[in-house]
Amino acid sequence: ALKAEDWRISDSRMVIAPIRFKPEKRTVLQVDTRARHRTSGLKKAVRFFVRVDASDDGTTARVMQGLSAEFASRHDIFLPRVIAHVSDENTTLVADLGGEAPAGDLCAAVSAGQALAAIHTADSSGLIRRDRDLLWETAVRASRGLEALVPGLERDCRNLLSRLETRLADHFDDTAEGFVHGDYHPGQLLK
Repeated sequence: ALKAEDWRISDSRMVIAPIRFKPEKRTVLQVDTRARHRTSGLKKAVRFFVRVDASDDGTTARVMQGLSAEFASRHDIFLPRVIAHVSDENTTLVADLGGEAPAGDLCAAVSAGQALAAIHTADSSGLIRRDRDLLWETAVRASRGLEALVPGLERDCRNLLSRLETRLADHFDDTAEGFVHGDYHPGQLLK
């Protein structure tokens, strides 16, 4: 890890690129720059990621730190290390893991299966719980927003809410809990 007092970071060579953007939820940026050691003159490429959440009290950073340590020790799966979290800005700085995506569909599928199996066994206490009521409240808010934006959709929105209410009542088990990685894609795997 680079100690700030030992290194000079090049602002002029800094390149910032968007990696993920989910409107009104989060943005993830990749930052690449160069650093020069103040005494030895050694130059080093530096990459890290900045995650800005619409609202986060630090739970994401705490969970990432806990899961990173747990998975590295128990499953030989490495998650990015949290460098810092700035609560007032809902911002988390995350270290780069290095590595490259696995080659071949089968290799990626096996790696994904192993990683997801480990994630699903993780301790989910302390995470945001997505229960039936939260799903219902989110759907009602979205429906009201659509109705306000597009007059005439009231009937369609009511029909969809009615169908959702039935499905939630019939198929949603509030007693089953587990950790779910909601936006997984193969590009998140490295070898």
